[in-house]
Amino acid sequence: MKHFVLFLVVLLLCVTACDYQEPLSENQNIAIDPTLLGLWEPAPEKNATKPSGEWILALKYSATEYLIHYHTESDSMYFRGYLLKVGGISCMQLQLIGNSSGPLARNEAAWQIASVKLSG
Repeated sequence: MKHFVLFLVVLLLCVTACDYQEPLSENQNIAIDPTLLGLWEPAPEKNATKPSGEWILALKYSATEYLIHYHTESDSMYFRGYLLKVGGISCMQLQLIGNSSGPLARNEAAWQIASVKLSG
């Protein structure tokens, strides 16, 4: 259950976060959380005949940054992510650095931020 909840949290970061052209903060002084690292897959649906083909791989990039690979059956996206606090709320800022078509051009900067809450 813990893995499924965490997968949903990270998936929500990728899908429902707010988009920005500039980062909200450049500060990256919060250490990574080792519980976020690894391969995350959704729990299979009851009666599913095959896995969804969707997964997230979170890797340690540095002491304060993550490299996140989000994969679906039709696309892959690559993010640089780091934790920050916004008004006392734990958040993760994600920078989309590329997708299955290749890296983004410099003028296509895509930043997202979403609240992060681990439970269970």
